[in-house]
Amino acid sequence: MNSKPSLDYEFSYGEGVTVTSRNYPFHFIEKDDIKVHYAMIGMAYVTENYPLYYDAVNEKVLEIITR
Repeated sequence: MNSKPSLDYEFSYGEGVTVTSRNYPFHFIEKDDIKVHYAMIGMAYVTENYPLYYDAVNEKVLEIITR
């Protein structure tokens, strides 16, 4: 049995390929806002115009993968 967390579900949350432009403001509740960052593309669920990425890469090829 695989006990590692995974987003490989048999149903969709409405996620899709999402592009976030360079310096799109990210607002957080418990952290300072991020106003300067590279552009990103990846799989995300978007809610209230806010992308929740779980697989993504930025324009400098730094990847994030949630498994």
